[in-house]
Amino acid sequence: MNPREFKRFLLIARASNCELQTQLELSNVLGFAEAQLLNTAQGYSNEVEKMLFTLLGKLKNNSG
Repeated sequence: MNPREFKRFLLIARASNCELQTQLELSNVLGFAEAQLLNTAQGYSNEVEKMLFTLLGKLKNNSG
């Protein structure tokens, strides 16, 4: 996988993570899951978001 493909992969992963965050928020509002479980899942999703942001930033810095 070349750097351009890897960047595209990371952008897709970031979009998927945003979609997950939306689904978790909806689940919370609609009462589909326990608040503690949703908070745990949201925490994991936030960590993934930070990792993706960092990786994308490093790719941007290395390409320019």
